[in-house]
Amino acid sequence: FVLELVQNCDDCLFGPDVEPALVVDLSATRLEFRSNERGFETRNVLALCSIGESTKALQAGYIGQKGIGFKSVFKVSRTPAIHSRNFHFEFCAPSNSPNVDKGVLGYIIPSPLPIPEGWDARRGTLVVLPLDFSSSASCTVDLEDLRQNLLDIQASLLLFLNKIVSIQVRDTSRACAAIAPRGRGNSGGGAQ
Repeated sequence: FVLELVQNCDDCLFGPDVEPALVVDLSATRLEFRSNERGFETRNVLALCSIGESTKALQAGYIGQKGIGFKSVFKVSRTPAIHSRNFHFEFCAPSNSPNVDKGVLGYIIPSPLPIPEGWDARRGTLVVLPLDFSSSASCTVDLEDLRQNLLDIQASLLLFLNKIVSIQVRDTSRACAAIAPRGRGNSGGGAQ
């Protein structure tokens, strides 16, 4: 799911004077992905809330286009939240459904969230994944595995991305960080 979210960020639109970047923050209880992209439009929200719908379908230059990538976050979180422009909502996977133990999600409807304190609608997109440490077969987190997956993001990943020029991973539960920048002058890759 981590690479799915990195890919989704790379597929976003960025302002002309913005150096596309992604910051990933891991704490003991949640994982956050912050992007300085332009932010969601109504059509992006509708596509995210559907299966098989994508705003990227049949458009050149996009990696993902199947409309299912974001749903992979349910591997680690029952209540993923999104804040982007004036959109603030979360999904709540039912924990009492008889299909949860079988790894079946079913229908999940978004719920509105209050605007975070100090939110600036021009600041990009924030995806918040409260981590689920339960033993459910459909959604469980091993913090050490997650930490390793995040720290294994190599600067070479930037070679395969079209827009993102830096990825910063911060682990606040251990006070460590990794930064993968790509120089502006590298137009085909070469992590620096």
